[in-house]
Amino acid sequence: MVFAKDLSENYLPVNPTSTFYPEEVINVSVSIPGRPKEGIMGAKFLYMDQLIAETSVDFAVENSDLLVSMGEQTFTGFFLTHDEPLYISPLYNVELLINGISAGKYAYSVIPPADAIPTVVRETIFASGVTDAIDPVDPKDVFSSSDAVHFIGQGDFGRLSYLQADWYLNGEEQIPDCTAGVPVDENLPDDRFYFSCELDAGWPDGTHSVVLTIDDVVVMEQTFSVE
Repeated sequence: MVFAKDLSENYLPVNPTSTFYPEEVINVSVSIPGRPKEGIMGAKFLYMDQLIAETSVDFAVENSDLLVSMGEQTFTGFFLTHDEPLYISPLYNVELLINGISAGKYAYSVIPPADAIPTVVRETIFASGVTDAIDPVDPKDVFSSSDAVHFIGQGDFGRLSYLQADWYLNGEEQIPDCTAGVPVDENLPDDRFYFSCELDAGWPDGTHSVVLTIDDVVVMEQTFSVE
């Protein structure tokens, strides 16, 4: 199986690659030994474990326009089209199935568009609050139990990137209600972001953390204390 920018009329890969831009079609060329007369080959396009689309070809259908035989090989192709750009992420894969049984998963990545500036976080800080301009109010890294904790960052943010913050108690127990993400719709050089977390029952004493993920890649973990 080969990923490619395009497929020929015989389902051969054109410009093989395993990286795609968010707006591109994901093309898959599959070669099968011999000339099978029966069976069904399927393809599931997955983002992590989430199904995006699935399709199949039936070898028993004579003169199928989805199959081309060349020498001792039979070729078919699958492709993923989409109206909206795909998320930037290394966590995509295609699972091939033969008669409903998995024949392997094959990974590919979606990378930032060519016109996107690199997403880089230069500085982060904790604070008790933020202004409308995302300036920190009362910067600190030691909080009381009743405080709302704000995590503020500064840097460059490229078009179609996605920033996500996940919060953890004592570095172990995730706080699902505080998980939040920010999509970047356009290039934002020298800009800021912030995330916040406040617990109705109050923060327990200890050292807690926020993990920042950009485009499904963890870029940092920052800690703060409650006492």
